[in-house]
Amino acid sequence: MKKKNLIILICIFAIIVSGYVIYILNHNQLLIGGVSYTVVENEYVFMTIKEGTLTKIGATLILKNNSETDFQYCGDYEIEKMKDGLWHNIGIAIDFMCEPDNLKIGETKEINLEWENTYGKLPKGTYRIIKTIYRDYPNDPMNKFYASVEFTVK
Repeated sequence: MKKKNLIILICIFAIIVSGYVIYILNHNQLLIGGVSYTVVENEYVFMTIKEGTLTKIGATLILKNNSETDFQYCGDYEIEKMKDGLWHNIGIAIDFMCEPDNLKIGETKEINLEWENTYGKLPKGTYRIIKTIYRDYPNDPMNKFYASVEFTVK
């Protein structure tokens, strides 16, 4: 009997939490998490947003390899929000496996992002998109770094 009551309570809790998340996403609010500790320092791959493509639900990124080395990247990315002068994680984890794309020496690539289904419509604020870039050095313990671009939703 106690086990059945516990299961019922867990189900009720799950329904309440999922309803809250749906409410937040539908009312252009974000679940702002803790301070981000992602360090974005690189001089190899520059990331910008293609002019005229930024909306509350997506953007087109431009990645440019300004180095003498080939790199790789996947489709994953994170969006963080500026709050009180610090970058904060948004309460959504996006993690998936993919085949990496190559970014050769001097190459520029465009990537279309549509985050409405994961982050919802972004409310007014300052944000940054972070992408993980991989070096092609299998024995290098520092085989990845981050590229980012900041943007403002008005």
